[in-house]
Amino acid sequence: MSMAVAKPNAYDQRVQSVLFLMDKLDTKFGIDGQKGDFTVMALRRASQSMGMGAMGSAEDMRATERALLDKLKDPKFRENALEKLKQIDPPTRDSITAMQVVLEAAGHKINRDFRTGMVSGKMDEATRFALDNTENGKPNAAAFAAIGISQQVTQFVLNQPKTDSPFNQSFQTAVAGPPSTPAAPQSPAAGMERKSGMGLDA
Repeated sequence: MSMAVAKPNAYDQRVQSVLFLMDKLDTKFGIDGQKGDFTVMALRRASQSMGMGAMGSAEDMRATERALLDKLKDPKFRENALEKLKQIDPPTRDSITAMQVVLEAAGHKINRDFRTGMVSGKMDEATRFALDNTENGKPNAAAFAAIGISQQVTQFVLNQPKTDSPFNQSFQTAVAGPPSTPAAPQSPAAGMERKSGMGLDA
């Protein structure tokens, strides 16, 4: 399943970030937002490790990508991911990119490139604030207080077991901007990529 060259995009950046966290991304240029042959190989490995079997068609690949992105909805996965990423010292562009993807999925507002929609991979002020104010895979009370949300409402949201309920999605969108999942690109990319990975299969 060889891919044709396409522009870097936010969807593939998010998929690659989860592959990185699961230690499946074995690429030359890291999380570059381009789905080339090495990323497809990583998707095959992820499909097998998740018990989805061989990835033999474009629809199988899309199903694998959806399963990977669904992991970002799980607060426990986000919590474990952030703990692992914090241990990379000094942080790399790939580790910061994955961190930003996870923090945005938690509901924080993360700066994106206005042309590509991709996160920067740079440890900017917004990323530091989000990282310092995330607990158990969710924005903490300080994050909500920073935009004037009352403590009572904040505690109600933080006590919810999952952050992908319709109420919590609406609330966190109002708080931090939408934890959007960019649409899959129409023309997936082939490209040269570099080795990276974290080993987070949960």
